[in-house]
Amino acid sequence: MLEFPYDPTTYYLFHWSQKVIDFAEKKNINIIDLQGERANKKEFTNIVVKRRPYLVLFNGHGTKDSIDGHNNETLIKAGENEDLLKNKIIYALSCETAKLFLEPSNQITISLLKGHTTGDSHQRSQNSFLKNIQKLLSSESAETYLARFLVWDMRHQVCLGNREASLNDF
Repeated sequence: MLEFPYDPTTYYLFHWSQKVIDFAEKKNINIIDLQGERANKKEFTNIVVKRRPYLVLFNGHGTKDSIDGHNNETLIKAGENEDLLKNKIIYALSCETAKLFLEPSNQITISLLKGHTTGDSHQRSQNSFLKNIQKLLSSESAETYLARFLVWDMRHQVCLGNREASLNDF
């Protein structure tokens, strides 16, 4: 049996996000990676307060009003400490998904790193979802059933806040 250092969801997201990290490093963008035990409330709060990043990416678990880190410790909770995220671009990803799902998700981050606005980055992701849905529905693959899940993710992905914000603003 395969053993994961984290739960399977965060394990896959961790490895899938390496593509984004590599892209950011090529653009000489400083990365602060709080993986494993470092993904705790104290360390996250210290990093955000001291380093004041413009873009914060979360891969893991959460609820409609919280984002969790290592051992499901809540990092951000609405009504409690969401002010840590003020004036930042935030992207949170938590889903048990595969490549057809993660590529549209990575599209947001890569578009943001290229300087596109949050609204444009969201639209590029939506277009990527649509492309994968069309690919599934036009094939004779046994995986056509996945299209409904892609549609679900696409319809429920939201862009909140200022749709004109970009990393160029900071």
